[in-house]
Amino acid sequence: MIASPEGLLNEATALLGYGVHDPFRLISADPRALVATSFHGIASHVKELARGDNPRGTIGTGVGEAYRDYHQKPELVIRIRDLYDPSIGDRLEAVFLYQREKLLPILETGDFLPEDSELLEREKQLLYDDNFLKYETERFRQVAKLLRTASLYEILDQHAHAVVESSHGVITDRECGFQPHVSAIRTLPIFTDNMLRESGYDGTVVHLAVCRAYAIRHGAGPLPTADPNLAEDLLPGSNKEANRWQGSVRVGALDFVQMRKAISDSHPIKFDGLALTWLDQIQRRGVWKFCNKYDKRGTPIIESIIVPESLSGSELFDFAAQIIAKHIDAPVRMVSFGPTERDKVLK
Repeated sequence: MIASPEGLLNEATALLGYGVHDPFRLISADPRALVATSFHGIASHVKELARGDNPRGTIGTGVGEAYRDYHQKPELVIRIRDLYDPSIGDRLEAVFLYQREKLLPILETGDFLPEDSELLEREKQLLYDDNFLKYETERFRQVAKLLRTASLYEILDQHAHAVVESSHGVITDRECGFQPHVSAIRTLPIFTDNMLRESGYDGTVVHLAVCRAYAIRHGAGPLPTADPNLAEDLLPGSNKEANRWQGSVRVGALDFVQMRKAISDSHPIKFDGLALTWLDQIQRRGVWKFCNKYDKRGTPIIESIIVPESLSGSELFDFAAQIIAKHIDAPVRMVSFGPTERDKVLK
């Protein structure tokens, strides 16, 4: 687990604006969790800019950088428990200076695009601004005053059910995914299982594969069924929120070939079922597009099926489950056709 104190503060501020009182009351963090700093985020940005017109794609929050440093520079690791240490400022300064050192050769030799010069200059200014270090230190101390800690074992022991959601899809796993567009962390469900067992949990684990009713990818990397027209229809205006790190949101027909790869890569874990989300968008369109195979050139062969608008939630579940069953070796257990818990059908 990797936490971003800066992200926690930003999200808490946003939630306050929506009327959520004391957002930090609703969250706790394991003291052992790794911490990603804004300095890791700068490293992520600069490395992506240095790739020029060959983007790898990154969220840009520094989570991957923090995870790599955990292996390559363990003496600089910051964990949640360290936020409460009076010497957190010294720890952050060490990370700050290390990122400077690490990025120096990249800044000198990177293949930066002229159109990225303004972005690059902004990152460099932060990287060499000691006041930014002071700002980050104060933010960390602010989080320490607000954030409760609880071990994963305590959390699991206190609740009848727990949902553990991976931060990335299976096909972005660094060993099984499509290089170089992969995550720094391992995303296979076996690693989640191991984490639970190592935390002392010995109860039942139910594995659900979760996917939208269409293919989606934010940023660089393969999306064979990508369709710009479908993107604007399903997610109008989303591409306006593109940034240099994540790129644009792309969507396309549901890709059963990629789904089967994800399920196969997850071995030895066998999924107990599939949760299919955002099916209401497909029903609104009236046509469900999917791909079950590629031609000899690797071009997806797109099929379409009419989705009756009159179907109820339960009927929509059965309709989707029958189609999925023809192509995927995992039974559909949940279908979502709206944003709230009332808009789900479970079977």
